[in-house]
Amino acid sequence: MDRIEGLLERVDQVRPLADRGTRATLPEAFREAMDDDLNVSGALAVVHDTVRAANTALDDGDLDGAADLAATIVAMTDVLGVNPLAANWAGSSTAGQGDATEALDALIQAQLQARQAARAARDFERADAIRDQLTAAGIAIEDTASGPRWSLVRRTVGGEA
Repeated sequence: MDRIEGLLERVDQVRPLADRGTRATLPEAFREAMDDDLNVSGALAVVHDTVRAANTALDDGDLDGAADLAATIVAMTDVLGVNPLAANWAGSSTAGQGDATEALDALIQAQLQARQAARAARDFERADAIRDQLTAAGIAIEDTASGPRWSLVRRTVGGEA
């Protein structure tokens, strides 16, 4: 579920999913799995294959393709009742949560830009210090061909990731 949610968040940052509409077509393999005596494991395999394809599309810079695949993922997870974007999974989120996420993103993007500048200046000590500060705050940084991306690290009950 973390992979699915992470992918949907990544896509939504570059191509808002709300702009894609809700008319995604379910893949044939997904429909066949569901028609095969509710083969949920087979259907989830199709979901995860689609997540992989969407991540590849994002990494390759195919933003529209990634957004189309993300819309398909939303449709499939809706059928399975596990759509991480559905209101019932939002828990106790408040109306201001989107604003908080945008503010957090702006702060992290500034840190990522400072880290990139330090790396470009070959100041690897400073770049590592920025990464370590973000990691200590529960933010994972992944360097990709299209630039760094961040995600929140889920913490366990004991407080460690």
